[in-house]
Amino acid sequence: MNFILDKSKWICGRPSSNIPPERSNCLGEGSTKLLNEKGYMCCLGQCMYQVIEGHNKSVSVLFDKESPEETDFLCPPFNKLYGSIVNTRLAGDAMFINDAIDTTVDEKIELLQQLFTDHGHTLEVVESSDIFKNI
Repeated sequence: MNFILDKSKWICGRPSSNIPPERSNCLGEGSTKLLNEKGYMCCLGQCMYQVIEGHNKSVSVLFDKESPEETDFLCPPFNKLYGSIVNTRLAGDAMFINDAIDTTVDEKIELLQQLFTDHGHTLEVVESSDIFKNI
């Protein structure tokens, strides 16, 4: 699949809201979630949103969730059914990259793009996109 990562809606480098937003390794406001209370989304939240759009699911399935396994929606390639819904390896690795406080935003982008390529997907990074205008 081809995914878009919108930097204007991306929260990264902030696993909790206690990390100051002025750090160069961070983007967004609030806590890192698939979709947080301020309308920011981690990389997986943005990708999952692009999948659920085609399944007539509400964006509310992403709200205040920390990972794909917390949703009640099967969304390959990010979660799978294994007795219960669990994260895929792609999701786990993406969360680690997204939340890292010791890598710059540019390093995160490079690592995420390589990760998605390694799993047979593409990740295009844009400054802003209309995809998330209703969030």
